Amino acid sequence: MGMFDELLCEYELPDKEVQDEVFQTKSLDRLMDNYTITREGKLILHRAWGDKDAPVSHLEIPYHGEIRFYTSLGDGGRYKRY
Repeated sequence: MGMFDELLCEYELPDKEVQDEVFQTKSLDRLMDNYTITREGKLILHRAWGDKDAPVSHLEIPYHGEIRFYTSLGDGGRYKRY
């Protein structure tokens, strides 16, 4: 399987049923980080430095390229990817 990152996509998706889902991606660093694609299309990295109780930093990543992300839905294992 390998490592992956998690991604929340605020940018409008074609399938409204998955708009609020948390997706996985292997297109980024694969360090179990959390990212958001904003409504404006910006990529934000959410990272806590140090221990788990450290405040979370929200860093805009100057990423230009394709990000593939996917999730499976609980209704019979349907799979959505973008």
